[in-house]
Amino acid sequence: MTILTIPEVARILRVTPKVVREQCAKGCLPARKIGGSWRIEESLLAQWFQSPEAACPSFGEEKSGGSISLPRAGSALEDRLERIRRNSRKSTTTGLKRTSGSSRA
Repeated sequence: MTILTIPEVARILRVTPKVVREQCAKGCLPARKIGGSWRIEESLLAQWFQSPEAACPSFGEEKSGGSISLPRAGSALEDRLERIRRNSRKSTTTGLKRTSGSSRA
């Protein structure tokens, strides 16, 4: 299970963190408040994005003013989530290789 923060969700949905917070407070996003901060489970965000209920009034209107079809949007979200997963896996393994003959003093 991967838990996303407001900035991570904002980056995925390509809206501002303020918009994500507002939508969480309205109940438009599948979010929970933990320790005073909103958190969203990645799989629930993907499910929400692909559902007909994803069309919450005024979601992202501040920036986009347009909309895209849910199947296309869901696919785009899945692509973004996969890129984030790959990048986070790469960043956790970089710089950790050691050669068998080397040792630290």
